[in-house]
Amino acid sequence: MVATYNGIATDPIHRADYGLDDYRGHHAAIVLNYPVIDFDAGFPIDDATKQQITVDQTLWHAQKNITAAAKPAFIWQTATDVLVPATNSLLYTLALQQHKIPVEYHLFGAGVHGLSLANHVTQTPGKPEYANTVAAQWVPLVLDWFKLMAIL
Repeated sequence: MVATYNGIATDPIHRADYGLDDYRGHHAAIVLNYPVIDFDAGFPIDDATKQQITVDQTLWHAQKNITAAAKPAFIWQTATDVLVPATNSLLYTLALQQHKIPVEYHLFGAGVHGLSLANHVTQTPGKPEYANTVAAQWVPLVLDWFKLMAIL
């Protein structure tokens, strides 16, 4: 949803099409954690689920809505995420690069989907796989990136 919004909300035509012209808020950047970018890139796996999420196929491919007006993105994912393939993050990263939008992308070697902060704060009780010291590095990395982008 956030990746799609980054394209829709920053494009004047799409803003009007989706009724965002009256919304005065603006985002400076986006942070994507194991995102679903393209409905044809491994999740969801069936058309019925896609239709339940939205029948508007313009929203099925967030990377195709990127323009030069899109905001910078910090993206991270794990290579072993079995729910949302890392291909999603790569598609979005490539689209941002093609439009010369700043992007920082981290693909951590291992970790389950849904790590959140990947530390004891968000670890599911009794499930040690939700604490991942390597993937937890995304938090200090994104804070450094915010400074680099002059957001913090």
